[in-house]
Amino acid sequence: MDERRAGQIRIERGASKKHYSAIMTAPDGSVASVVVERTSDNGSALEYFFDRLKDGLAV
Repeated sequence: MDERRAGQIRIERGASKKHYSAIMTAPDGSVASVVVERTSDNGSALEYFFDRLKDGLAV
């Protein structure tokens, strides 16, 4: 595993802005991801959460 990628979190927004994903790479090389669908009920909260996450953690 490339040491520069270890321990990183990458935030992505789908082209249609209907899906958000967080891809996390641990120092041991394991990878986990979370994908969330944007709906009318969660839209503004979801955008706020992922924007804050991206501002604070993403590389």
